[in-house]
Amino acid sequence: LTVTQLLDLVAWVENFRETIEESFPNIGEHTSKKTYFDEKPDLLQEDNKQVDMDVAKDSLAWANNMLWEVHDLAKDEFLFRTKEQTDEWLDNVYIADHTKSQTSEGRLITSLCEDVYSLAGVQLRTIRERLTRRSEALVQAVGVIFKNLYEKQIASRNNFLQDFETCCAAANDFIRMSEKCEEILSDLVAECNLSPEASEALDEQSAV
Repeated sequence: LTVTQLLDLVAWVENFRETIEESFPNIGEHTSKKTYFDEKPDLLQEDNKQVDMDVAKDSLAWANNMLWEVHDLAKDEFLFRTKEQTDEWLDNVYIADHTKSQTSEGRLITSLCEDVYSLAGVQLRTIRERLTRRSEALVQAVGVIFKNLYEKQIASRNNFLQDFETCCAAANDFIRMSEKCEEILSDLVAECNLSPEASEALDEQSAV
């Protein structure tokens, strides 16, 4: 599967689970009494007219739990691929030549911030559009992207420190990148229905 297909699979299972748990709030706590690999569940009672709710809930809980195992496997592979993909485009961005300019306030800057976040923005937007608003995978994927960016910036920092002007530009670029990171995270927290634990994890991952 491609990265996008893995993301779609994770998103579909999360949406399925969210829908099921809205209809049956306690289904996540239900442990299925049997498996349904070899035979389909007999959902009707003996009169073949009424649905046997115990069997229906049991089979639904089994399907829910099995799909979540698929979700976890797909999520792990998606995060691994996301890291690889992020490393690749960060390598390309950081070895490229960046346009040098000066702000109206007289600050020296380069296009590094815009070059990085134009690509990061596409990746983050794709993830946000597909995953549910309280997705653990969403938090982890955003954390992977920002952690990779942080590590790449630290590893490449000295390449930008060639003279006084480039040092000033690098410092200003870093400030602008930090502000952009905070802006994205603030929008994400405001937009998504994240748990306090997820919000805390997101803050920790982005402030490595």
